[in-house]
This record gives sequence, structure tokens and C-alpha cells, in this order.
Amino acid sequence: MSKRNEIKAAELHEKCIEAVLKGRYRDVEQLIKLCPADEREGLKEAIEGAKFMLLNYTGILARPSLVKRASERIGELKRRQELIEAAEARARKELIQEPIGEDEIMSLLQRILCIQSIQSRPSVNKLGSKTMYRNRNETIAPSKGYDKLEIDLAIKQAEIHAHNLWLNFGAPKPPINPKEIAKFLGLVVMEYTTSDCDGCIRMEGDVGGILLNAGISNEARKRFTLAHEIAHFELHRDRFSSVQESLSHMENSTAIEEIAANAFASELLMPEEYINSSFSRHEPTFALIESLANDYQVSITAAARRIVKLSNFACALICYMGGKATWFERSEDFPYFLSLKDSPPRYSGAAALLAGEKPSDRAVISQAIWWAPEDRKAEIAELYEHSRVIFDGCILTLLFMKDLQLDQ
Repeated sequence: MSKRNEIKAAELHEKCIEAVLKGRYRDVEQLIKLCPADEREGLKEAIEGAKFMLLNYTGILARPSLVKRASERIGELKRRQELIEAAEARARKELIQEPIGEDEIMSLLQRILCIQSIQSRPSVNKLGSKTMYRNRNETIAPSKGYDKLEIDLAIKQAEIHAHNLWLNFGAPKPPINPKEIAKFLGLVVMEYTTSDCDGCIRMEGDVGGILLNAGISNEARKRFTLAHEIAHFELHRDRFSSVQESLSHMENSTAIEEIAANAFASELLMPEEYINSSFSRHEPTFALIESLANDYQVSITAAARRIVKLSNFACALICYMGGKATWFERSEDFPYFLSLKDSPPRYSGAAALLAGEKPSDRAVISQAIWWAPEDRKAEIAELYEHSRVIFDGCILTLLFMKDLQLDQ
């Protein structure tokens, strides 16, 4: 919560008390609406306390249920804060030998959070792989995993949940600090050097601990990992008790829980309303992607996926790792069914990069049929392609159409 929001809430509190004393309850309702979202519940409780004192002073008792509910809420928040403070104190006192092995991470979080070993709920990584949702028009047989509608629903629910959390936190402007949000939710966040693990979370009820790999040098990658673990706490803590994963697992997992957690993290760090107002109306380019990545302090990959998904242009994004396609993202208007072959098309910019050629600084015309060989609509169409090496072994290919009616 920002200091500015606290000051504004305090000013509104004084005005509300004055309105209560004068019996102007409609004014109180309007003042509450002006209060920052993250301070609103506290303001309401303060107003109810003022009403209670006023009514008792005049000899009329307030509703006991109202007083009880406010007291329980205050007590609940106080108990959770005490648990978090105690866990943070234990983390400071714990002698940690780094790097921490993968098999030691959960026991460390368990000790710090003082929670018992949980046998009734599994780790998400033991739930089994599900069919990856790669194309909005593709029919996925239920026997292979979750169908398209189930995954669409999970993504939408995750995005709505993240948006509501952002609003309740005061709708901060980017770059959004996931550590402050984690603290707001009652999560202990620690950083230690680990091997083959970017992030993990241990959860029990309303308390959780997140461990981030201190060896991650890319701060944007660390921020997205934290937002991803927050997603598991918000979406899945009633289903399983722990998650332990690498960046590769987060990006390429076909489990519906991981797809939902990525959608949650993207919405939390890059709220749709900001993207729509500042980025979605512009032609998708790597310059635009880099601008988003810098402004919002996210990785190029995360920024590229977000722009493509929300773009008003017909566009798509393909990721190649080690010369093989691993996933793609596309906008609602992109009309072609992309075929994820092992390697990029022979005459494409991505293939040139793979062969060690110098990257182009602009988009080049490409044949749609190269990327969608099974789609008849692509036979005589052209796309613009711009490929970029993101890091060693990883190539992102951006495909887009300047004419949205090209296929008609």
C-alpha cells in the first residue's frame, strides 16, 4: 500500500466522521467510493466504529452482528500478520547453506512456516501433463486432457482474479512490484541460490512461503517468476500444497494450472487496460515489445506474448528453442492455423538466424504458406516476419499482417 493512499484514506476518514456526526449517510457512501481500493475496507471499519460509538452515546445500540464481523476481520488480519512476522523472523535466524538442493527447498519452507508435512494434497508437478492449448480452432479430444473451453475458462478466470487483485491493491501504475503484492497477501518471500529451480511455493491455508533463486541475474525473469508463484497461491492453494519449477517448466508446461498461472502473472504485471490504451493499437514490432518490456520491467518474451495476445492487428509469435518450435501465441484476428514443425521454414528470417546470419533490423515479407502449410487460406497470402535472438538458443519470430482483410 502506498503512503499516498494512506494519507488520502486518512483525509476521507475525517470527512466521513463529520458526515456521520451530522447524519449525512449518503455523503459517507460517496466518500467511500473516492477511497483507494486497498484502503477501502479499513475506512469502512473505521466508519462503522464511529457509528457504533455515536449510537451508543445516544443510547441506541448498533447491530451486534456488524460489530462482531468488524472485530473478526480485524482479528483475522492481526493473526495472519503475526504469523508472517514470525515466519520472517525464523527466516532471518535460519542458517542456510547455499546453494540449496532441489530436495531441500520444501523442507526449508516447511520449517520457516512451521507447517506440518501435508500428505492429502499433492504438488502441482505430480498432477500429470495435460494437452497444451495451442490453437483456438483446434478440437482437443477429452481423452488427451482438458478441452479448449476448459482451458479458455481457466485463463479467463485467472485474468479476472489477477485484475481484481490489482484493483484491491490500489490499481498501481506500472512497473508493478510483485513483492509488495506478495506481502499484501501474507506471503513470505525469500531469495537463496538454488540449482535448477527458479521459484517454488509452499502453502497452508492463508499462509505461504515463496523461495526465488537468487542466482537469476535477469530481474524481469525473477519478477515474472514471483508473480507466477503468487498465482498458485491465489488460484490453487486449496488443491495442492506446493509447487517447484524452472522457467522452462513455467513456459512449456501443458498442465492447465501452469497455463492459468502464466495468464494470471501476465495480467498482474501488464494490466490489460494499460496495454490496450498504450500498445495494442500500434503495429506489432520488436521496438514496441522492447518499449513494453522496459516500461513494465518484464522480459522480452513476456512482453511479446502480451502484445500479440491483445493486439488489434492480426499477428502471431513463435518460439524456437535449440532450433525447434516449442510454443506459439496469436491474436484473435490471426486467420491461419500454424503448424509447429521442428525447425523454421527454409527461407525464413528465423532459419537465417539459426544458420548464424546477422539479424535483420526490420520485418521482411514472408509467405503465409511457409508457416501454415495445412491451411488453404494461406496459399496466396503474405505475412511480415521479424525474427530476433532473445538469448543463446532462443529465437522469437513475430508474424503480422498490415492488411487485416488480406484473407478475404
